Amino acid sequence: MTSAETATQIHPPSDKFKEHDPSMPEAEKFLNGEASEGQAETQFVTEKKARKTQQRRKYLDLILLAVAGTCVMTAFNGLGSLQSSLNTEGGLGFLTLCAIWVGAILSCLYAPILVEKFTPKRTLMLAQCCHIVFVSSNFYPKVYTLLPAGMLLGLALGAQWTATGFYITTLALDHAEIAQKPIEFSISRFNGLHWLLFKSSHVWGNIIAFSVLQHSSHATPATNDTTYNNDTTPIAYRLNASCGLLSCPETIETLHTHAETKTHRPEDYLVYILLGSYVGLIFVGLVITTFIIPEVSPHAHGNESKKDTLETLLGTFMLLKDYRMSLLVPLCMFSGLHQAFLFGDFTKAYITCELGIEWVGYTMICYGVSSSVGPYIFGHLLKWTGFNALYLSAFVVNVALFIQMLAWPIPPEHIAYFFLVPTIWGFLNGVWMSVTLALFGVRFPSNQRPAFANFNLWQNIAFATAYGYSSHLCIASKIYVCLGTLVMAAMLYVVVEIKTRSSKSIEEEMAAPSSNGHLPSSNGRLSEVERLHSREFHSREFQSNLSVTFRQNGGPKRASNTMLHVTDYAFLAASTGSLVAEMDALSSSHKDSRLNLR
Repeated sequence: MTSAETATQIHPPSDKFKEHDPSMPEAEKFLNGEASEGQAETQFVTEKKARKTQQRRKYLDLILLAVAGTCVMTAFNGLGSLQSSLNTEGGLGFLTLCAIWVGAILSCLYAPILVEKFTPKRTLMLAQCCHIVFVSSNFYPKVYTLLPAGMLLGLALGAQWTATGFYITTLALDHAEIAQKPIEFSISRFNGLHWLLFKSSHVWGNIIAFSVLQHSSHATPATNDTTYNNDTTPIAYRLNASCGLLSCPETIETLHTHAETKTHRPEDYLVYILLGSYVGLIFVGLVITTFIIPEVSPHAHGNESKKDTLETLLGTFMLLKDYRMSLLVPLCMFSGLHQAFLFGDFTKAYITCELGIEWVGYTMICYGVSSSVGPYIFGHLLKWTGFNALYLSAFVVNVALFIQMLAWPIPPEHIAYFFLVPTIWGFLNGVWMSVTLALFGVRFPSNQRPAFANFNLWQNIAFATAYGYSSHLCIASKIYVCLGTLVMAAMLYVVVEIKTRSSKSIEEEMAAPSSNGHLPSSNGRLSEVERLHSREFHSREFQSNLSVTFRQNGGPKRASNTMLHVTDYAFLAASTGSLVAEMDALSSSHKDSRLNLR
């Protein structure tokens, strides 16, 4: 077989451009010496224009997907921030959030199969309808309406992220083929652009909430001077005395029951306007998905079967046998705990209680901005600092913030504090989520998909657990839980790094020429270590059976393992940081590398 034939088999010519290339016969004639140079130049220009047009089309499809998703998640994130403050009776808001994340945990078990059966487009449409049902259930907030609707939404979330992942992956692969660029480049570019727009939903959702709820007559709870049990102490003072660190379920319930306004819930007509706005946004996203976004097949670049999905689920739990994965579980859980504390507890016990519910949207805008740019910033900082420096910085800041909440409560007169905390929390989320996912991509190069699935699983478990106990514990107890989990996660991370570095030293020593005389040892250790340090080993030979095989033009084509984890939305959200980290990890064996990932 000649080299030309081999190249043709490895890189088969795409059929996509033939319909856009009417001058192909002239090009063939030119190659055979039967056409003029002018005809060949015309053919080249025509093909180049066709490629540019198709590249722009892929970007347009990506933007449409991001806009539709942003409309839907604007409602989800905006209402999620207010849930614990709107529905305080019996801790209904916390129970609703818990139901959502319990459903999200279960959805991980069947999401890939559902997408395969219904196609990504229909799956997105189904999930968006579930969002409409959930938001609509808040028009009549009762246990028998919110909890089933929350569970239904949670069951749809996993399928929604999986379908979104299929779309992004397919569009990026098509773009890489059309533009003739490296796959990693297109994957990083498409994921980064999509999730930058997508994460802005935190900003828009909270802007809408603030714009509507600022007109509430209950804007400042401190204006209520009703007394209780013949106690001349104003209820306003008693309410503020139970805010922040002093907030406990039984205290808040007693005060709200006997206060004149009973709860901090705004007037019903304002809540209905807010919910109607959110339903309208979801409907816009549904229309875009139904009539504008093109359909893609889950097998357009892959052939994952139900057997592959079951193997993925099994591999997720089997990976826990690896001591590194087991020791990193607390790190995954803290990522969920600290987000749940902000969305459920800080918004209720600090912002709503101290300032008023209309301030929740106003202050959480800061979180939306910082959480959007955080993964991008830390993904690039990772090239220069490495994991340890970022984790150490985040650990110090997070511990300092928890200690401040426990020891030095800030009075409501210092308004800037209530904006500063969500801002810091958003940047910290960039470390605890995106950098951790990057760490998993480096530490588990041959099992990335099960590793990311584990991150998603344990983070969702942490969300459900935190929202489950929120209506039963005081704020101080919740801070201690988060602080203890953070300290334990940091200690176990250090253990993983020490053991990993020790294992690497042993491998390098066994592979050293002085140990084997430049010859492979009896067990082939030298060759294995050399292959371990080669990028080709990671991208071709060391592929897990759990990887998705993408097919293009009828032939199998193994893509880089940085793009195979379409079932994990958190990985996709932080793909820029993960890709940067993995690319640095794969090149760390070269002497000119600036990054020391270990």
